[in-house]
Parts: sequence; C-alpha cells; structure tokens
Amino acid sequence: MTDTNLTRVRRIVADHTPADPTYILPESELEGLGADSLDGVAIVSDLEEAFGIKIPDTDLPDLKTVGDLVACVERNEAKP
Repeated sequence: MTDTNLTRVRRIVADHTPADPTYILPESELEGLGADSLDGVAIVSDLEEAFGIKIPDTDLPDLKTVGDLVACVERNEAKP
C-alpha cells in the first residue's frame, strides 16, 4: 500500500463521509465513517475516475475498509 494511493483514497472517502481525512486509517471501516450503500457506490465511482481503473462488481462486497479500497485500486492499476 503506497502512501500516495492511501492519501488519494482518504480524500475521496472524506468527500463522501463526515470523517476528517487525517483520522481515516487503513483499518477504518466505511460504515464506521458514516458511509451508507449509496456513498459506497459514489466512492467506487470516484476511485475509478481518479485512478483511471474499472473496479469489478465482484469486488464490491469485499470493500469494507479504507485499506480494502486501496488494495483494490492497486490490484486494478496493475491490470493491463
């Protein structure tokens, strides 16, 4: 997990939750940060746009923490 990707993901999550980005950690659960299912869809959409990737629908149920989001971004960035 790179610091740059974590910082970018934290900002996107903070845009959709009431959480302050400085307090968003890799182990922070999206639900605990105040994200509901609609926020989750918006977060994934913003991640896809910001990183120029496509996150498969099959990955969505496993995206529960900020660290899960970062790992998903990095996994999908590596795909050709």
